[in-house]
Amino acid sequence: MDPEFWFKPKARGYGAIPTNWKGWAATGIYIAGVLLSVLAHIAALLASSPATAIAATAIWLGFLVLWSGGFLALARAKTDGEWRWR
Repeated sequence: MDPEFWFKPKARGYGAIPTNWKGWAATGIYIAGVLLSVLAHIAALLASSPATAIAATAIWLGFLVLWSGGFLALARAKTDGEWRWR
Protein backbone atom coordinates (compact mmCIF):
# COMPACT_ATOMS: atom_id res chain seq x y z
CA MET A 1 0.00 0.00 0.00
CA ASP A 2 1.49 3.32 -1.10
CA PRO A 3 1.25 6.22 1.34
CA GLU A 4 -0.78 9.17 0.16
CA PHE A 5 1.30 12.33 0.04
CA TRP A 6 -0.26 15.69 0.87
CA PHE A 7 2.77 17.88 0.14
CA LYS A 8 5.64 18.02 -2.36
CA PRO A 9 9.08 19.56 -1.89
CA LYS A 10 9.42 23.14 -3.05
CA ALA A 11 11.25 23.69 -6.33
CA ARG A 12 13.32 26.47 -4.75
CA GLY A 13 14.15 27.06 -1.13
CA TYR A 14 13.38 24.81 1.82
CA GLY A 15 10.11 23.15 2.77
CA ALA A 16 7.04 21.81 1.01
CA ILE A 17 3.81 22.98 -0.58
CA PRO A 18 0.36 21.36 -0.47
CA THR A 19 -0.57 19.20 -3.46
CA ASN A 20 -4.10 18.00 -2.68
CA TRP A 21 -7.12 19.00 -0.61
CA LYS A 22 -5.81 17.26 2.51
CA GLY A 23 -2.60 19.30 2.43
CA TRP A 24 -4.54 22.51 1.88
CA ALA A 25 -6.98 21.58 4.67
CA ALA A 26 -4.11 20.88 7.09
CA THR A 27 -2.48 24.20 6.17
CA GLY A 28 -5.78 26.05 6.58
CA ILE A 29 -6.43 24.46 9.98
CA TYR A 30 -2.91 25.40 11.08
CA ILE A 31 -3.35 29.03 9.97
CA ALA A 32 -6.81 29.23 11.57
CA GLY A 33 -5.39 27.85 14.83
CA VAL A 34 -2.61 30.43 14.85
CA LEU A 35 -5.01 33.30 14.10
CA LEU A 36 -7.47 32.18 16.79
CA SER A 37 -4.66 31.86 19.31
CA VAL A 38 -3.45 35.38 18.47
CA LEU A 39 -6.94 36.78 18.99
CA ALA A 40 -7.35 34.88 22.27
CA HIS A 41 -3.94 36.09 23.42
CA ILE A 42 -4.79 39.71 22.63
CA ALA A 43 -8.07 39.37 24.54
CA ALA A 44 -6.23 37.84 27.50
CA LEU A 45 -3.68 40.66 27.50
CA LEU A 46 -6.38 43.34 27.43
CA ALA A 47 -8.23 41.76 30.36
CA SER A 48 -5.24 41.00 32.58
CA SER A 49 -2.77 42.68 34.86
CA PRO A 50 0.91 42.95 33.91
CA ALA A 51 1.82 39.96 36.09
CA THR A 52 -0.72 37.66 34.49
CA ALA A 53 0.12 39.03 31.03
CA ILE A 54 3.58 37.49 31.32
CA ALA A 55 2.07 34.10 32.21
CA ALA A 56 -0.45 34.39 29.38
CA THR A 57 2.33 35.18 26.92
CA ALA A 58 4.39 32.20 28.10
CA ILE A 59 1.40 29.88 27.71
CA TRP A 60 0.64 31.31 24.27
CA LEU A 61 4.23 30.90 23.09
CA GLY A 62 4.25 27.32 24.36
CA PHE A 63 1.04 26.60 22.44
CA LEU A 64 2.48 28.21 19.32
CA VAL A 65 5.67 26.11 19.50
CA LEU A 66 3.72 22.87 19.99
CA TRP A 67 1.15 23.70 17.29
CA SER A 68 3.87 24.65 14.77
CA GLY A 69 6.00 21.63 15.61
CA GLY A 70 3.02 19.33 15.14
CA PHE A 71 2.19 20.87 11.78
CA LEU A 72 5.80 20.66 10.58
CA ALA A 73 6.01 17.01 11.68
CA LEU A 74 2.80 16.23 9.78
CA ALA A 75 4.00 18.08 6.69
CA ARG A 76 7.34 16.26 6.71
CA ALA A 77 5.68 12.88 7.18
CA LYS A 78 3.25 13.52 4.32
CA THR A 79 5.78 15.00 1.85
CA ASP A 80 6.70 13.06 -1.29
CA GLY A 81 10.47 13.44 -1.05
CA GLU A 82 12.93 15.02 1.31
CA TRP A 83 13.14 18.53 2.67
CA ARG A 84 16.42 20.10 1.63
CA TRP A 85 17.64 23.42 0.30
CA ARG A 86 17.23 23.73 -3.46
